[in-house]
Amino acid sequence: MTWDEAVSLALSPITFSAIVVAALSLRLELPPTEVAAAFAFLVLGPVVPVLALARSGVADIFVSDRATRTPLLILAVASYAAGFLYFQHLGVREVEFAFLAYALVTSGMTLVNELHTKGSIHVAGVVGPGLTLLLLGDWVGAAVLAAAPAVGWVRLRMGAHSPSQVLIGALAALVLTPAAYAALWLA
Repeated sequence: MTWDEAVSLALSPITFSAIVVAALSLRLELPPTEVAAAFAFLVLGPVVPVLALARSGVADIFVSDRATRTPLLILAVASYAAGFLYFQHLGVREVEFAFLAYALVTSGMTLVNELHTKGSIHVAGVVGPGLTLLLLGDWVGAAVLAAAPAVGWVRLRMGAHSPSQVLIGALAALVLTPAAYAALWLA
């Protein structure tokens, strides 16, 4: 594995999802069962199918093939939707919003992937979580957003994306995360 691949794995959307779970858990003092549920729906649900395909040799760990991405993105949206419903049932609005934002951004990236190009999930996966935390008043989001240029740069350096694909990932998260916020709190 090259150093840029290692950095890309370390700065993956799963890393930032785990940071979101930790930040919300500490801020809201969630009980262990709710922390476990958030982790299961936000981190494990999306990554386990990727790991299974990578282990079997069907896909590389970065899911470089566009055709392979769409079904995995749909599974991620399903996991986020399940998390949204779970936390909606519990009445934990902040976590409910995080899941709605993830579902909306990932749905947008699924459409981009299917209809246009392989947008950067890595960049969407850092910008969306950072903005989610900031919209909730958590300044950890600023630290997460500060990592976005490094994530974009390493994805370009690896040749995984073009500049426009990196920009698409950022724009999708910048537009759809506030849309989720508006849908939940301003409706």
